[in-house]
Amino acid sequence: MKILLFGELQQEKSDYLNSLLQADHTLTQIKESEHAREFISEKKPDIILLANVSEESRKLAEFTRELPDGDQYTLIVFANPDEAEHLFALRDAGVDECILESLHNIDRLRIRLAFVLRMAREKIRRSRSEKELENRVQQQKVLSDLAQKALIYSDPDELYQEMLEAIVKTTSQQYGILLRKHKVDLKMLALAGLNHQDIESLESSIKDDPLHNWVLQHGEPQVISQNNTARRQAGLDSCWRDDLCSVTVLPLPGQKEPLGVLSVCGSQPHEHSDDELRFLETAASMFSGVINRVESETKSKTILDTTIDGIITIDENGYIESYNPAAERLFGYSTEEVIGEKVNMLMPEPYRSEHDNYLENYKRTGERKIIGIGREVTGLNKSGSTFPMYLAVNEMKFNGRRMFTGIVSDISQQRELEQELLQSGEHERRRIGQDLHDGLGQMLSGIGMMTRQLAKSLENEEHRMAEKAQEISGFIKEADQYARQLSRGLMPVDIDSRGLATAFTRLIDNAGRMFQVNSRFHENNTPVFEDNSTVEQIYRIGQEAVTNAVKHGNASEVDLILDANDEYVTLEVHDNGKGFPKNWREHAGMGMKIMQFRARLVGGTLEVYDRNEGGTVLRCTIPKKESRYYLDK
Repeated sequence: MKILLFGELQQEKSDYLNSLLQADHTLTQIKESEHAREFISEKKPDIILLANVSEESRKLAEFTRELPDGDQYTLIVFANPDEAEHLFALRDAGVDECILESLHNIDRLRIRLAFVLRMAREKIRRSRSEKELENRVQQQKVLSDLAQKALIYSDPDELYQEMLEAIVKTTSQQYGILLRKHKVDLKMLALAGLNHQDIESLESSIKDDPLHNWVLQHGEPQVISQNNTARRQAGLDSCWRDDLCSVTVLPLPGQKEPLGVLSVCGSQPHEHSDDELRFLETAASMFSGVINRVESETKSKTILDTTIDGIITIDENGYIESYNPAAERLFGYSTEEVIGEKVNMLMPEPYRSEHDNYLENYKRTGERKIIGIGREVTGLNKSGSTFPMYLAVNEMKFNGRRMFTGIVSDISQQRELEQELLQSGEHERRRIGQDLHDGLGQMLSGIGMMTRQLAKSLENEEHRMAEKAQEISGFIKEADQYARQLSRGLMPVDIDSRGLATAFTRLIDNAGRMFQVNSRFHENNTPVFEDNSTVEQIYRIGQEAVTNAVKHGNASEVDLILDANDEYVTLEVHDNGKGFPKNWREHAGMGMKIMQFRARLVGGTLEVYDRNEGGTVLRCTIPKKESRYYLDK
């Protein structure tokens, strides 16, 4: 990892630090704050060590956190024990950790730095995972939008241009080229990011470009992150521009040979992730489909057959009219088995029963819940198993008929990664709660007992400090109770058959006392979950919903209802507050996003409805096949 040391340590301390870090890390020491800011902006170190507690250190910490990617850095400050009171300003500025141990003790320093490095690696891993998730969602949305436009295009030239510009932007590259093989030449279909002079240069050299012709001849993609000299040595020089450092060329798939090539490139080195390469391959396949549609009578079928995402079209009554091979792989049904059937056969309960009502309500009122928005839902394949998927639905008119196109992507791997990230955080919170209970709580209990005995002895001796000792004993008792309350908040769910109901009962009681509202908990059946992490997520959803109803909805009455049957569990929170705005999905706050995220992790969905009598109903539905539970009779 790259480490920046800002400020100056004593020579002996600096030698210690270098000896500990030199093996696997790069340590750079900078004493001037201006140079340190430039280094952080350009080199982006993983860890920033502040050599001392100072105003300059505080300002550098604030500068770092204000950067667009400021949360990714790990900030550590070295301080002497007598400087502890001045650390609050650095904490407010964003410093993660403070090392108070003496730097003269090499063993203690080694241990502290090991914890710091581990924390930094965890932050880097989480940041990368979050970025990967964001990129996947963005790529899926771009592909869904492009597939929809490709199905209803009017001008192919405008479509090629719009698709290419979207692909270049999504991959964070500068230039894009789309070429179609025409006899022995390459014909340009679209260009992105090029000015007039670039275009003239490209048109005169593209026919003889060895890299593009190699990809066209062999039908294999080429990814090169080298300068032109290295590419010439490899025999794959791209001669149309000398400043390129990143060139990715993919063939446009054809039945017997490539139809052309898709090229994205830039003047900065760029390493494509596996997801990004799959995105480009899918984009190349989509270009092939569009080209075939433009050039033949089987245009629509080609698009459906070349995309890796499932594409399903239905009529306005929900009957399936087309169903591509990718959908066959996702759901396990052949095209012959689903054409003419209701699309809800691909959904588990309760969504299967609700789908017809949703379509009828949309045709009657025009109220959208998923059309034109896209969301994560649960699919049901032929074997009876369920899987998480991203579904983007768009409405279109075809020959005077209303139809709907759904783009389906399997996001099982993404969900597993999200679960791993969240479980890591839940485990850490539970560990802290356990430490509070078993460590601090037990210690305070022991100190409280000793203090009470001391107070009693002083009272028997009629000592003048007896009353003060009794007062201290009371304070310690309050601290013990507070520590145990914090522990229960961090570990709210007891791991037993009644754990969820017990936790919700305590939640509702606390809400009534703290917020002075009329709150009730209703339980119709008791689900007993095999995995306590599912219980944890359901509890957190209920906790957030009750808090939002009171704090943001200004509710005076809140009902929390837990119900379960042989097919699914539902958690509902009813309130009499001011309700949600109609466009709440577009402007959802962090609390709603976290609840939706938690619901998805356990294979469920989260919906918000208006109550007829005023207020809001928030419902979380979790299919049994996703959560594995049984009913406690």
